[in-house]
Parts: sequence; C-alpha cells; structure tokens
Amino acid sequence: MEKPLILELHSDNRPVSEELKSYIDELAGQTDKLSVILSDEKSEDTPFVRILQEDHSPTGLAFHGVPGGHEFTSFVLGFYNASGPYSIGNNSFTLR
Repeated sequence: MEKPLILELHSDNRPVSEELKSYIDELAGQTDKLSVILSDEKSEDTPFVRILQEDHSPTGLAFHGVPGGHEFTSFVLGFYNASGPYSIGNNSFTLR
C-alpha cells in the first residue's frame, strides 16, 4: 500500500456487526496504512465498511457483511487499487 486509507465502519447491534468490527480492527492492526472510524450514519445496508482516502474523500468502494473466501481477495484488491500508484478515484463500486 502506498497511501493510507480509512475504513469507515457502519454497524448496528447485531452479531454480524460485531464480527465485522473485530475483523476490521484486526486488519487495521496489521499496518499503519489503515485506520478505522465508526460512522453514526444509519442505513438498511448495515453492516458494511466504506473505504476512504486519507482526506476522507470516498473511493467508491464499500463491502457489505464480513468478507470471506473469494470475497477476501476482492477486499484486499480494493485496498490495493485505492492505495496504489493508480488510485481508483471517485468511481463507485460496491461488492456484496
């Protein structure tokens, strides 16, 4: 990862939200290039994590639920593309 990213976590009080929070916290703990913020914004799509640029501008990437299996690969590639030398900018991609 070349540039830092922010993981904006949208959660509620369901067990799947706690699982996603734990997952995101563990992932962010592996590098100083990822930080986590909690959002107060309510949505019917909760829980999800939105990937933001360091200046809090959206990358257009959001991941719903806890990524596992082949979804994890998409999750990591999303970080790489948002943080790498060729940033994806403000295009909108949502992986479910």
